[in-house]
Amino acid sequence: MLMSVLEEVADLMPHPLSPLPESPPPILSSPSSDVEADAVIDALPPPPSPAVESTQPEVVSDKLNQKAKHPILSALIKCLGKSSPSENSFVRPDRRGKHKPAHAFSDEVLKVINEHIKSFHPTCSHYRRSHAPLKRYLPPDVTVRYMHSHFVEKHPDLQVGYDSYRKRVVARGISFARLGVEECEQCMAFKLHEHLQPEQNPNCDPCTIQLQHKTNYTSSRIHYKKDAEEDPEEGTTIYVAADMQKVIMLPSMPVVKSCVFVNRLVAYHETFAPLGDQHKKKYPKQVMSILWHEGMSGRSAADVTSAFIKAISMMAEDAKDIVIWCDNCAAQNKNWTLYTSIARFMNSRADIVPQTVTLKYLETGHTFMSADSFHGQVETNMRRKKNVFNFHDFVTVIQTCGGSPKTVEMQPQDFTEWDKRVNGGKTVKVPLLKQIQEARFCLGSKKLFFKVSHDDDSFLECDFLMKKTQRVIEDASNKPKTRSRARGIPGWKKAKLIDTLEHLMPEPKRAFVRRRYKCLVLNKKQVFCESRNVW
Repeated sequence: MLMSVLEEVADLMPHPLSPLPESPPPILSSPSSDVEADAVIDALPPPPSPAVESTQPEVVSDKLNQKAKHPILSALIKCLGKSSPSENSFVRPDRRGKHKPAHAFSDEVLKVINEHIKSFHPTCSHYRRSHAPLKRYLPPDVTVRYMHSHFVEKHPDLQVGYDSYRKRVVARGISFARLGVEECEQCMAFKLHEHLQPEQNPNCDPCTIQLQHKTNYTSSRIHYKKDAEEDPEEGTTIYVAADMQKVIMLPSMPVVKSCVFVNRLVAYHETFAPLGDQHKKKYPKQVMSILWHEGMSGRSAADVTSAFIKAISMMAEDAKDIVIWCDNCAAQNKNWTLYTSIARFMNSRADIVPQTVTLKYLETGHTFMSADSFHGQVETNMRRKKNVFNFHDFVTVIQTCGGSPKTVEMQPQDFTEWDKRVNGGKTVKVPLLKQIQEARFCLGSKKLFFKVSHDDDSFLECDFLMKKTQRVIEDASNKPKTRSRARGIPGWKKAKLIDTLEHLMPEPKRAFVRRRYKCLVLNKKQVFCESRNVW
């Protein structure tokens, strides 16, 4: 029935290629009733007929008046009779979905909301820097409900609801997700694919990619559980999982509102947790926590690599072979800077060096491991303690976790200026990082032994180091350059911490802000303050 009505209207309307009438159509208002619709029909101009003058316009007008009594046709003609923004157009362009809502906020209000969100200082996470550099995260002691309540208290004259404020937070690319335990994005995207059984569609590219993804995460999880069940004797092999805890902001005082808005110090916690339940094993192992803060150093590839070398050198005292399970974070655990540094360490002629160091990688999106469980304990202890005033308090929180973890505070001389020295020549076949599932480094060898699948029986090998780097490694006197002092923090940041939080902290906790600081000019735009004993 509807199709027949539309066909009749199409016959009555002028052809789209026919010329427009010489005089522009009158500007009509949108009809709101059938009576007004009849008036609109009467006011419609007749279709042009430049060749032969006839009574066709009158006939068309009569037919339109007759058909307008139909409710569907009446509604359609209401649409056609709306006023047009252009005098030369017969029908107004479709504006559905393009109208600005009547309750939309002005640009001034949106600017106030955005500035308030920025006052909470969201930061980028090391988990997503490689493929989501614009995504930012807030600490766990901040919620959208708390942010909106503070906004209402600060701007009572602005009527901004919770849902509107939450949408602005999402639009700013800010998340509260617990990284490392979220659902796999690739698997979620494949659920929307029309082929639910990838094995039955070998010619479909998304199915082929998902099938390989499933094979990789299944294989890696099987080998991870197999290593977790191992209970090697002391001095043989150690199996650990390495991961960096999400950003920790110090001081952490959830009950103090001003603490949320100040730009606080960032603490870093690289965890090396043994696999499996240590209570059921004959030879239990300790959790090792490598700790530092941004006043000491940052979290670049060289900084994280220095933490790895520190942990490997300490684990070498108790084991000849070290197996480290990691996630696929390229900026942290899977880069040529890390590989180059481990190869140099294995040839450094140090007093204690393991026989082998093996890095095994879990598939992206399926990376939950023992280090994540330990991070959960740390967060629980921080909530119980409520206030963590300085870096020493943060170390104490970790030491009170179960399993008697071993805490190691990094010093300036522990940070080495590592760099990547990978051979980029065409004659050397160096694998892509995304292809490597296992990487092994042996004592006295400069080669990289790797697997592209955990199920492979043997390792492949390649000379991945530059010739110049190989000669440098052979020279025992040529050692990598280490730092002599802490990096420090910006002077304005230190001053803000002192002005905002010093009077809210107990007297014994104020020592770190009362030290004598010396300004260190790194460049024309940055001035850092350092201390001989930072925190």
